[in-house]
Amino acid sequence: MRDGELGLLKKKAIIESIIFFLMELTPNLITIAIFGTYIYTGHNIDAKAAFTLVSTLMVLQVFQKSLFLFNNLFRIRLEHFPTLSLQ
Repeated sequence: MRDGELGLLKKKAIIESIIFFLMELTPNLITIAIFGTYIYTGHNIDAKAAFTLVSTLMVLQVFQKSLFLFNNLFRIRLEHFPTLSLQ
C-alpha cells in the first residue's frame, strides 16, 4: 500500500515539475517566435519596437505567474481541508 502511495507521489512530482518547466519556458519561446517573425517579415528591430514588445510580454508573464501561484495556493488549501464543503 505504501509503495503505491509513493509511486503516485513520484508521478505527481514529475508531472508538476514538467508543468513548471513548460510554464517557465513558454514565455521565452513566445518572445523568440515573435522577434523571429518580426525579422522574417522584413522589419528592422529598433529600440522603440523592442522595448514595447518586451514590456508587453513581461506584463503578460507576470499575469501568467500570478495565475499559476493562485492555482497552487488554492490547491494547497484544498489539500489541507479535504472535508470542507462549499455548501
